[in-house]
Amino acid sequence: DRNILTLQNRSFRKAEYLSRLRDYYGNNSRNPQDLINALAKPQERGADFTGLSPGVRMEAIDPWHRPVEVSFDQGKLKESDELQDEYSSSMAFAQWYHGIGTQHNLPFFLWLEGHPICLADDKALVAGTAAVTYVDNANGYGSVPVQYRIAMVYPHGGKLWMDELKPNGYTRVADTAGYVCSSGKGVSDAAAFIWTGREIIIAQHQESGFHHSSFNGGGAVRMAGMIKINAGQIVYISNNSGHYKPSKALLEQFVREMGRKGLLAQSCEVQCQGVTPQYRNSAQHFLAHWAAL
Repeated sequence: DRNILTLQNRSFRKAEYLSRLRDYYGNNSRNPQDLINALAKPQERGADFTGLSPGVRMEAIDPWHRPVEVSFDQGKLKESDELQDEYSSSMAFAQWYHGIGTQHNLPFFLWLEGHPICLADDKALVAGTAAVTYVDNANGYGSVPVQYRIAMVYPHGGKLWMDELKPNGYTRVADTAGYVCSSGKGVSDAAAFIWTGREIIIAQHQESGFHHSSFNGGGAVRMAGMIKINAGQIVYISNNSGHYKPSKALLEQFVREMGRKGLLAQSCEVQCQGVTPQYRNSAQHFLAHWAAL
């Protein structure tokens, strides 16, 4: 029976995970404060890179990559709407945090194995069990589900081209027509992207499914945001990435480099997050005025 086989395979994977978890904590620190210290560190930023936003580090650390958002202020957990959802991993984290020293002294992931998020029979009720796709070195881009339409984008002959990173994928002139994203991400037919300084990788953004941190396991990036490409030319760029929050300076570097290579359409617009008021104007205007935003 297929259902029995699926359940058996899941049981084997779960047993292996629990065994590795116990082995790890048997040989390493079990102090709950170690995780809190790691999550409370300031965001890593540089002149040409941005690290993961502290509030979503937990999502990248979690072996199952459950969508968790927790923030700290001076080492103390900040209350937020995410912490009020009974079935969210964020709420579970808050329960673990507030129980340290009085109810337990367990590392979070060991403690979580006794929580309803991991034990509830009706998984449909447990929103926090959803897993965000993360690309790692072991599996590579070929492991990304095809619905996220991940592709490598590169310039050639004055246009952007894309290699579809899926079985039987092919190379074609880059175009993001048909890529779907939420209205909060700016425009229709835009793809999430990261830039490493050498290559651009795009995919279809989906809340609790595929995030900007999904591309490289939550590692630092040169730039992240949303991009719309039409017939090999860029018509829209933004630094709209809640997981990385790139600065306007990093956005300027990316826009300028794409312009230098002749990849910006005449009508290209740039939208800059993190400035007041929010900015959206032509690429030419942005390059001339970005420093004053």
